[in-house]
Parts: sequence; C-alpha cells; structure tokens
Amino acid sequence: MKNRLDLNFKARAALWTFASGIVFRLTSVVVAFLTVPILLNYFGAEVFGAFNTLIVLFFYLNQSGLGVSFSLQTQYPLLKKNENTLRINYTTALILNIFIGLLLFAGSIAFSYSHFFVSKFSEVASNSNFKIDLNSWRAALLVIVAIIAIELPLDIGTRFINATHKKFITNIALTATCILSLLLTLFFVKTNWNMSWIIFAQFGISTFAFIFIFYKALQIPELKTVGKIHLSDFKFAALKNLLNTGLKYSGIQLLTVLMFWSDNLFIANAYGFEPVTKYALASKISTLLSMPVVVFVSATFPIFNETAIERNKNSLLKLRNKSLLLIALYSAVVLLFVYIAVNYFTHIWLQKTDYWNTQWKIIIAVQSIFYCFYIYCVEMLVSTSFIHRATRLFVPIMLIAFASKIFGLYYGGIMGLVVLPTAILTLVYIIPALRMMGSER
Repeated sequence: MKNRLDLNFKARAALWTFASGIVFRLTSVVVAFLTVPILLNYFGAEVFGAFNTLIVLFFYLNQSGLGVSFSLQTQYPLLKKNENTLRINYTTALILNIFIGLLLFAGSIAFSYSHFFVSKFSEVASNSNFKIDLNSWRAALLVIVAIIAIELPLDIGTRFINATHKKFITNIALTATCILSLLLTLFFVKTNWNMSWIIFAQFGISTFAFIFIFYKALQIPELKTVGKIHLSDFKFAALKNLLNTGLKYSGIQLLTVLMFWSDNLFIANAYGFEPVTKYALASKISTLLSMPVVVFVSATFPIFNETAIERNKNSLLKLRNKSLLLIALYSAVVLLFVYIAVNYFTHIWLQKTDYWNTQWKIIIAVQSIFYCFYIYCVEMLVSTSFIHRATRLFVPIMLIAFASKIFGLYYGGIMGLVVLPTAILTLVYIIPALRMMGSER
C-alpha cells in the first residue's frame, strides 16, 4: 500500500513539476525576450554584445561548487535511511560551498584590481565606443561573483527539494522572482541606473527565491532531525564520497558551459562585439524552442534516477523510448516553426523585417533540435547508475567537439562554429549515450 501511495505521489509531483516548470520556463523566456529590446536600446549593439560576453562568467562560476550539492540530490534516497549519515553529508556540503563562495569573492576583488584586468579593459575600450568606465565594469564583475558566492550554499536546499519530488516549489519561487526581475530592470533602465544594478536585477533577484527554497527544504521531515550545523560534522570521508560523483557531474556541466556558452567569447575575439548581439538573439530563440524539452527532462529525471538505482532495465527502456518519441515529434514542430514563422516572430519581437536569412535559420534550427536531444542524454546519464561510464564517454568527446568549434569558426564562420561540433556530438555522444541507457549495468 505504501509503495502504491509513493508511486501516486511521484506521478502527481512529476505532473506538478512539469506544469510549474512550463510556467517558469515560459515566464523566464518571455521576460528575457521582453528585456532584450529594452537593454539593446539602452546599451547599444556593441555594449549589449559586451554585456552578453561578460555574463558568460556567471555560468562558468556557477559550476564552482564541485558538484557536491548534486551528489546530495542523487544519493538522497540512500542517505535518508540514516539520520547521522544524512547530517554529516549535508553539513559537509554546506560548509564546503560557503568556503568556496568566500574564496571566489576574495579572488574576484584581487583580480578586478590586477594589471591584467585594467590593461585588458583599456585595450578593448580603445578599439570600441564604450561609454562605461573601468569602475563600472569592475563593479559588474564583483556583483556577478557575489551572487554566485551567496547562491552556492543555498543551492543545497534546491537539491533536497528536487530529490523529494517537490521541484514545483523551486519553479514557483523562481517564477515569482523572474517577474520581479523584469519590473526592476524596467525601473533601473528608466531611471538610468548603471550596469551593476541591471545585472543584479537580471540575476541577483533569484537569490531571494533560493533563500525561500532553502527554508522549505529544512521542513522536509528527514532534514528536520538534522538540527543545527556543527563544524565537527564536517568529515573528509563524506566529502570524498560526495566528490566521487560530484566532480564527474561538475566536469560534465563545466564542459557543457564551455561548449555552449563560450561562443560569445570566440565571436567577440574574431569579429568584435556587434556580431555577438545577433548570435545572442539567435540563441534566445533556440532557448525558447528547446524550453519544453528542458522542462520535461527536469520533471522525469528523479523517476529515471530511482528506476536506474533499482536496476529495472525494462522500465528504463520504456522511459527512454517514450521520451525519444516525444522529443522527435516536438523537433519536427520546431523545424516547421523556424522555416515558416521565425522571421515573423522576430518582426513582432524586435521590429526587424526579414532579420534571419537562410544561414541563420539553419543555425537556429540546428541549435534548437540538437539541444533537445543533448539535454536529455546529459541529464539522464548523470543519474547515479550511469554517471561513471557517462563521464568516460563525455569528457574526451566534449574536448574534441570544443576544439572543432575553433576549427569550424576559422573555416566556416559562425555557421561552422555551430554545425561542425553539433555533427560530431550527435555521432559520437548522443547515439552512444542512448545505447548506453539500454545496456546492462
């Protein structure tokens, strides 16, 4: 009877997570789309491109927690069976993330006053029309790092919420702060506040959601018994256990960020900041189009992870095959939209007529469809049962694909930057990854 109730709860939770995830993703994408023309007009094309290049740092530093929070999430079904073990692992992860956050912020202060930072800014400023001074860029850097430093320990609460099939709480909280972010951005732009405040409005408001989520995580029955944090509960043995999975997850996520968020840096270096703006706009559309699949994968991961832990191969194969069918059908819809309606959509969005030529349509379609399948493979294979083999497959292939970006950009421009690594990853990562999900463990 208890197992039946658990299954019913998980099914309902997955449905709530999917529905709230759709609302959150849709809200975040709509907010992003409303914000783009506002910031583009406020900053101008060149500074807007530089702004999008700078915030790449946010996604890099977001991986600095070494994956210990994720390890808590995937190991939670086992850790919750022993109150002492859960408390030690929770405390160890929390203390480590606090330490890393403080270290990052101290290091960013030193870096922002270094000769390299000052001279690099002077070099870029001399070749562009920037109207933002050095101190403003320094403050923007520190704001980004401060946000990461605060959210690193709070992310543990998010992971516990996810592990207990309550991610809909996270989605609801982030949806609320997303709307607040838009309102603050409008206010700061209208009243001519500087870039640091706009970055805070864009990224820092979510910190309030993380605080709320962390509080809700502490209401989980198993965590209520943990009690207060004591430094004596920090154990290197627990840290080693968390890092065993965490470093693999962190490496996968870091390589993913390197693969998909470094394009702005390459384009800026090769062509300047203005082409970054058009590429960033194309990426926004790709993000919108892949959003339903991202939400679907997020909602089904806890079920996939627990099924993998139980070594139920038949159930895993059914989950995989049904998921792939849905993703394939959705990809056909994406392709049709890009071919027929993407320029019409952009005209409504940016008031630009025939903005995307055939080459850019191909780029948007390739990015969107590839990411739908890629995110499914990456997210499912970070489950406890697959992550070790997945890492061995993922790391060398991702490094090869990353190198191919440089080659593709040099010989094929932005089209080569997108298409060549996508073809490589499809052949040597996605297809083998899907096969791995159906193999004996």
